[in-house]
Amino acid sequence: MSILKYNLGLSLIIIAAMVRVLNYCAPQGGVFSCNAKQERDPFKFFDPIKERLSAKARSFLPSPHSELILGMTIGVDDLSMSPRFKNALKRTGTIHVVVVSGFNMSLVAGYALKIFGSPYKIGNLLLTILSTLVYAAFTGFEPPVLRAWVMSSFMLVGKYSGRLLNTLRLLVVSYFVVLLINPGNFFSMSTYLSFLATLGLVVFADPIEKFFEKLFKKKTAIFSDFSSSLAAQITVWPLISGVFGQVSLISLLVNALVLWMVPITTILGIPALILPGGLIWLLCFPFCDFFVRVVNYFSRFEIASVAWKMPWWGMTGYYLMLLILVVWIVRKRERLG
Repeated sequence: MSILKYNLGLSLIIIAAMVRVLNYCAPQGGVFSCNAKQERDPFKFFDPIKERLSAKARSFLPSPHSELILGMTIGVDDLSMSPRFKNALKRTGTIHVVVVSGFNMSLVAGYALKIFGSPYKIGNLLLTILSTLVYAAFTGFEPPVLRAWVMSSFMLVGKYSGRLLNTLRLLVVSYFVVLLINPGNFFSMSTYLSFLATLGLVVFADPIEKFFEKLFKKKTAIFSDFSSSLAAQITVWPLISGVFGQVSLISLLVNALVLWMVPITTILGIPALILPGGLIWLLCFPFCDFFVRVVNYFSRFEIASVAWKMPWWGMTGYYLMLLILVVWIVRKRERLG
């Protein structure tokens, strides 16, 4: 009975989300013949602002540095303007970096809390959640951004109420809330890539990092970045292979080399876009240039990526074993307290 009570809220969210998806698919003949419909962007009114910010970035930074900043900070996908760099990102498995992520959401939430004050006051809490909602809408409300907004909002509410929320449970809740808000996300590949990458970080990143620290008897930022990259790759590479038919063989190495500069570039990029002057852009350039040079260098190797499509039965078996491993790790953590 206690288990049922504990999971009642989650069960209701799951049922409501599934009903939303079924109703969404009913006019198209059901789930198996359904796909994400192209709908009019409800946030088109942000486009003039995005265009001005994009023009500002291009006036201070060359291509593809400007596309890198714009993708990381405000979700503008202008990589088509630099097709060679876009291909280099794919070959090195780093294209996920040039998008707005959960880090951006935590950064905006942090800025908002500094402006509005303590999150333990209801007014400040609501203003912070509203600020992150506006930012999510501004960046296009893509599934990864929507998931990050849901998780950050729940975490802020948990902090306000003095409750420590289970991150893995919160990730599952965020997936179904994303479907509740927009059932078309059920058919979006970015929904699952974002979910799986976050799952990998939550479950595997810490044990992998501790393993390397124990093995080499030292603690460095490289181990942290490599562990995060490996943890995400564990969960997403079969899906990428099965859907896109391509596997990057050097993504772990390249991600470990460049991930450290992503938060720095994002932290500098947001005020650079908003504030006048060019000083912050001068600070941004070396980090962007390092990223571009590393990606371009490693993409030249023939072994950077291989064409291989994982069969559906292989993908199914892999994720079933992964699910068993996740359950085992989570239960072990619960026993250890």
